[in-house]
Amino acid sequence: MRRETAALGLDLGTTNTPLASLGRPMPLGETGAVLLPSAIAFLPSGTMLGGEPAKNRRAIDPTNTLVSTKRVLGVAPGSPEAQRFAATSSHVFEAREGEVAFRTRCGAFRPRDVARIVATQALTLAGVSSLSVPLLVVGVPATYDHDRRQLVLRAM
Repeated sequence: MRRETAALGLDLGTTNTPLASLGRPMPLGETGAVLLPSAIAFLPSGTMLGGEPAKNRRAIDPTNTLVSTKRVLGVAPGSPEAQRFAATSSHVFEAREGEVAFRTRCGAFRPRDVARIVATQALTLAGVSSLSVPLLVVGVPATYDHDRRQLVLRAM
């Protein structure tokens, strides 16, 4: 069932992504959970998992499970930020259009690609059509500069 709504707030989080309407968290799916883990996993079959099931796959398939990718959204592949992330991550990096990208069994994904997938999953789980939302307010870290904010907007 799709819901019509006047405005939504989306906090595209590094760890979790919630949605809210009129200041109240929106349930995401049948369980009533209000937080969607900001994770996607690519299975050997070529299919994709999101949310909690994806987060749970990280232990057995870290290279094909993308988490915390927002930390390097909009940073250059050779930048200190990318190097710090790489030092604590099992992801395999490559450059794609001047940005960090993560190599998976299903191709390369930039952090903004992951952001788009997570945001779409949150809307779908909330039963909201992105076409029915006239105003979507997206939260980003205060440390994001103009270019990084624009990348988030393009991801939506």
